[in-house]
Amino acid sequence: MISADDIAAREVRISLLLTAKTGIKTGPKRDGFYRALRRAGRDVPRAVHRHAAVFARAKHMAGHPRLRQMCTPAQLDEAEALITAALKTIDPRDRRCGRRLAVIGEIVFNMLGVFAGGVIWLIWAGYL
Repeated sequence: MISADDIAAREVRISLLLTAKTGIKTGPKRDGFYRALRRAGRDVPRAVHRHAAVFARAKHMAGHPRLRQMCTPAQLDEAEALITAALKTIDPRDRRCGRRLAVIGEIVFNMLGVFAGGVIWLIWAGYL
């Protein structure tokens, strides 16, 4: 049988890993773990969101004595293992470099557009 404290301890472990890998901080509120996952959005794989739903369902069931028996520790162990495995594959340094390269690429593209527009204007005005 699973207690609400056990689920909360697992959520804290996962939220610390989520904070380390994505930089999204979890608040002390009751559902801070789920808010952080929502804020992460596409930064984490879909499987993480799917397995986090197992935690949400278990947390809801833990408050009821009969429903608590429906959620097994094996389900939570599997969900926790898959979430941590998916989060450990995230490389924060690589993501930062990718974002920087995307911004640099956007700036270079805009500069090329301005340059091409200037050349077209020079040709149209008869200077070239």
